[in-house]
Amino acid sequence: VRIRRRVVFPQPFVPSTKTRSFLKTCISAFEKSFFGKIEEDTLNLSLIEATIRGNDKRKIQMARRILEEVSDLRKPIIGVLGAAFKGGTDDCRESPAMQIIQILLEKGATIRLFDPEALENAKKILGDKVYYAKDMYDALEEADVMAILTEWEDFKNIDLEKAKQKLKNPKIVDLRNLINRKSAINLGFDIKSIGVCND
Repeated sequence: VRIRRRVVFPQPFVPSTKTRSFLKTCISAFEKSFFGKIEEDTLNLSLIEATIRGNDKRKIQMARRILEEVSDLRKPIIGVLGAAFKGGTDDCRESPAMQIIQILLEKGATIRLFDPEALENAKKILGDKVYYAKDMYDALEEADVMAILTEWEDFKNIDLEKAKQKLKNPKIVDLRNLINRKSAINLGFDIKSIGVCND
C-alpha cells in the first residue's frame, strides 16, 4: 500500500514512532463515534482505547511544548493561529487546536486567537475566555509566543518580519511545520517544530 505524500502532514495527534509525521485523517472525530457504536459488542477494544488515550496524551504534550517557551512568565500571552480541525474548514468539533487552547487556558495563559474561517464556531465553545483577533497579526500583538495549530495557507505565507514586530518575544511553536525554519532563524526567531531537531 502506497500513501501519497499529500495525505501525510504533521499534526498534534497520532504520532508515528519513527518519522513523527502524522496521517491527515479524521480519526479524532471518527474514533469516539465508532467507539460508542460498538461498545455494546463483545469485541476487544483495547487498540481503540489506546488510540484515544494516545491522542489525548499527545494534545497535552503539544500544549506543554508551548508552555515551555513561556515557563518563566506568570501570565503569558500566547498568539494562537488556528482553531479549526484542519485548514479549509470552519469545523471545530474534536479539533486538536481547540483542545490545546483549553489546556493553555487552564494553565493560566491569555489567548489571542485567529482563524480565517472558524472564529464563530470557536466562540460557541470558548465564549469570552479568549480574545478573538481580526487577523493573524492582531493575534500576535504583544504576545510572548506564536503558536500555529492549524495548517492554513495564510499562516504558511505569514510576513515574519511583521510578525516579529508584533510579538513581544520572537518565539514560534509551529505544530504544523508551516514556517520556513531557515528564514525564521535568520530573522532571529527561536522556532520549535514537529519532528525536526530544534537545537
